[in-house]
Amino acid sequence: MRVVIILLFVEFEFCLPDLPKVMIVLSWNCRGVGHPATIPFLCELVKARKPDVIFLSETLASASRLEDVRLSLNFPNCFTVACNGRSGGLALLWNNNVACSLLSYSMNHIDMEVMEGTVISRITGYYGFSERNRRHMSWSLLKQLACVSSLPWVIIGDFNDLLVNRDMNGSIPHPPFLLRGFMDVIATCGVWDVDLIGHPFTWSRGRGTPCFVEERLDRAMGNSLWHDLYPDAKLFNLVSPISDHSAIVLDWAPVVTRQNYKGFRFENNWLEEKDFPNVVRKCWEGFKDFDVSRRLLATSKTLDLWGKSSFRAFKRGKKELENTIKTLQNRGDSDSVHQFNEAKKKLTDLFIRENIYKKQRAKFFWLRDGDSNTRFFHKMASERSKKNRISKLKNKFDVWVDSQEGLSEIVKEYFTDIFGGVVQSSAEVDELYVGIAGFVCFR
Repeated sequence: MRVVIILLFVEFEFCLPDLPKVMIVLSWNCRGVGHPATIPFLCELVKARKPDVIFLSETLASASRLEDVRLSLNFPNCFTVACNGRSGGLALLWNNNVACSLLSYSMNHIDMEVMEGTVISRITGYYGFSERNRRHMSWSLLKQLACVSSLPWVIIGDFNDLLVNRDMNGSIPHPPFLLRGFMDVIATCGVWDVDLIGHPFTWSRGRGTPCFVEERLDRAMGNSLWHDLYPDAKLFNLVSPISDHSAIVLDWAPVVTRQNYKGFRFENNWLEEKDFPNVVRKCWEGFKDFDVSRRLLATSKTLDLWGKSSFRAFKRGKKELENTIKTLQNRGDSDSVHQFNEAKKKLTDLFIRENIYKKQRAKFFWLRDGDSNTRFFHKMASERSKKNRISKLKNKFDVWVDSQEGLSEIVKEYFTDIFGGVVQSSAEVDELYVGIAGFVCFR
């Protein structure tokens, strides 16, 4: 049995979005992109955090494999450094909101000059040597990078170094000569840490054993010019179920966004759910005393709530497991360690299952309806290449505008011109329905 319904239009509230103004950078030592949950996890991060730049270290992958990663993340630009045997490998991806020019690269870094709007700065994705006898090579590279230019500069990645002993939690103190050496290099480079939000450590090993240790190896540092430009920048430590390193997100100017009403969207996959006809029938018949427009509005709201409760099991499960991992990170007793490891395993499985589910659902619809030449599938094809951000617009004087205030004003004027006319009365709107038979057909 299938429900055939016609949704004419639904009242909505127009709210201007909080348009982005500065960059968001994601950095992660992924310990190889070959794990089946790595790409789904990255896709989830991209969807949630909307980074403009992504830096991956220890990819353990060739350039061709990293090209597949770029396509999976839907990023238009990528520069890669292939792995050396079974170690190393770097990738830096960026979208069209920023213009990047390569300055230099090695097995341990990718250095880019970045232009966003009229602001030019430098971003360096960095991976320090983990071997202590090669640490001096990492420090020499940092000193060289600091002398490249006088631009505002931020360096982000896995440094494999500690600044102070409180950057670690373990039974064996970090060698003092390594602490002094790294601190001297940082002072010479003229950079300092961006505040870390969340769990204070980004790497762990041996959880549940006497040798358990966790350290802050991943960080972001900027020079004085960069900190002056972005005084409110924050670094967020995220839960990562696969690697022993956390993913970190550098938000150059985090803002609190308001909750906007998103309006009603009909999900095509609802038609495949056996409960869908009953939900529509019950709602439509329950509001039979209303006029057509109010019945449509009531039905759409009911469907929206039903859809959210029915199709967000993956999202709810991931959120609950992430909260469990955060809660158990600082506990060392055997029960907590067991629960922590189980939560990480379940979270990894969820990413894998969700990826398979999405692929199966997409494949099912395309095999069944992909050649039907419907407006839905034309729209679906267009949305694949569409970006969620607007970096610049032309105003009515044919001049490009890229500021937050300017973009908001252009959008406001555009929709005011469209919807700013005289609002029709309810009686005039109801005339539109004359001759239209209101019914729900069940087949």
